[in-house]
Amino acid sequence: MANTSNSLKREIEFLNKYNSCSSLRAELNSAWGTDFVSARKSKRATAAGGELSPEWNFLRQRGKEACECKANPVSHDASKSDFYFMTSRGDEVGVSFKNDSGRPTSAKFPETYALFWSVLNKHFAHANNRQLHQKVADFFALWAPLGARTYHPQSVTVRKVRKRLCEHKGLQDRISHNSEVLDPGIKKLVAEEPEFMTEVIREALVGEIKYGDNLQKASYLIETKKTVLLNLKKYSM
Repeated sequence: MANTSNSLKREIEFLNKYNSCSSLRAELNSAWGTDFVSARKSKRATAAGGELSPEWNFLRQRGKEACECKANPVSHDASKSDFYFMTSRGDEVGVSFKNDSGRPTSAKFPETYALFWSVLNKHFAHANNRQLHQKVADFFALWAPLGARTYHPQSVTVRKVRKRLCEHKGLQDRISHNSEVLDPGIKKLVAEEPEFMTEVIREALVGEIKYGDNLQKASYLIETKKTVLLNLKKYSM
């Protein structure tokens, strides 16, 4: 889940309810075929801590080098799991919590570069598809020159500008220009390579390649809208 005050509030509310309400735990266990007994908040991942896979670190570094925007400092990564659920045996797994709509991963160039190329490299059918490789390479070649950093106050965000909650001409111009150039490219990939893009979305949600067998990988998904439970999903691993 996004690191915002509202989303964090929803996480804490759900976590407290889960740990105090036996009927909610029973509902989730019944849906997933599990025996979870408690949950705690997840933590962010770092390369130094070993949670990020070497492949992901390598590809993200390549993404930094490919992008004309050189200022992409990353000291830690948001976990795909928002909670660690513990079984009666003391084992823990990562669980993703989504409240309302939101993107599943970072929109920055190096992160997206690592996401796409890690999926290409992992799956045999995609790894040997030279035409698909060229399409992905063309997309990132189109994106790389658009990465110039736009400096703005911390209170000004892309979300606020898009929702017209604040104004910033430089950031608005960048959003409009990037959308005009990149939207057709990503829509073309979705239309022409649906199986590949489905795998990209799955990795963005789960983080199986990015985090390997670490707890930051999400093995289960909980979707809610405010206090209403909408969807429970177990990712096939």
